[in-house]
Amino acid sequence: MDSVESRRRREESGTSVRKNKREEGLAKRRQLAEVPEATPNTLAPGTTAADGSAPATSTETAIVPAKKYSAADVPALAAGIQSSDPAVVLQSVKGLRRFV
Repeated sequence: MDSVESRRRREESGTSVRKNKREEGLAKRRQLAEVPEATPNTLAPGTTAADGSAPATSTETAIVPAKKYSAADVPALAAGIQSSDPAVVLQSVKGLRRFV
């Protein structure tokens, strides 16, 4: 009976390892789809909007599906890589990687 019990435990541990690895992969894909929410009316910290509401915080995120790029987008993405704005460079590099 001891060998049967050992085999059952090995099978269970192997199954749990596969499940955990799959869940980690899914979580990683979900995390890649998260981007910071861009709000044009974000105020300085400690201030309130004219209507009395609190400003959006930088920790808020929205899940946005990844944009599909085509060959027509490549010149704009290449120009974005040469930008002096690090955020534009980052988005352009991500776009080219998704396209390829």
